[in-house]
Amino acid sequence: MRIKKYFILAAVVVLAALFASCGAFAEEPYAPKPGDPVRKAVMDGLREWVMENHDLKVIFVVDHLLVADGWAWTETKPQSGDGKQKYEPIAALLRKTAQGWQVVHVPSMEEDDPPADDEYFEGLLEEMPEIPRGIFPWGGKTSGKIKAAAPTPKTTASSGEKPYTPKPGNSVRKAVMDGLRGWMKESYDIDVVFVIDHLLVADGWAWTNTRPQSADGKNRYDRVMALLSKGNAGWRVEFVPSLEKGAPPVDDAFFNKLLGHFPDAPKGIFPWGGRQSK
Repeated sequence: MRIKKYFILAAVVVLAALFASCGAFAEEPYAPKPGDPVRKAVMDGLREWVMENHDLKVIFVVDHLLVADGWAWTETKPQSGDGKQKYEPIAALLRKTAQGWQVVHVPSMEEDDPPADDEYFEGLLEEMPEIPRGIFPWGGKTSGKIKAAAPTPKTTASSGEKPYTPKPGNSVRKAVMDGLRGWMKESYDIDVVFVIDHLLVADGWAWTNTRPQSADGKNRYDRVMALLSKGNAGWRVEFVPSLEKGAPPVDDAFFNKLLGHFPDAPKGIFPWGGRQSK
């Protein structure tokens, strides 16, 4: 009986080793949505690194984020809280520790430096083989110097959907506002509902003009306008203009400039003719 018992125990140990070596328990890489505490924790780790290295308080427009097994690869566009100051894009590898998420590696974005492509990722994996391969955007599906896949492919304006305003209770209206709500939570750590002064949606894009407030209406916050796009992970904020005194007005010239940056956005979702309010 003792021999049989030892044999079973040995078999269990061997099977456990085999499962571990095959990655049977490896976590599938995923993109935490806005409002997810994991997403906030990862961004807080990067925010701390930016503060420590560049003495800047920033929020992030997150273009790519995949997390698995306590590792994360992200690429972001940092900006000031009011959106006035835009900074150079930052890509980063982070790891979860007992002290929270900490930056392990940030690739240089200088003109003459090698791009963060498949060869670059292989080099990182050679140095740190415990990193899950799936968090990297393989295949060069990226733009600019940072080689990272866009996680939210957009529907182009060519389909010609007529801009419309989803009514209260409409699932599209809720989804768009949930995207903006997630951005507010991630950027300012506040839970809000919105009084909506303007919302037009078409072809997977939306422009909205809102007055955020707490659910009980006691706390009212500064007006927020936003351009959002729909992707596989839901609606996400693409751009939030500064409404501070002295900032450029959100007028026809502003919308034309915005369309230069986001040419797929349908013109009809914007309130042309000065009909927007501050």
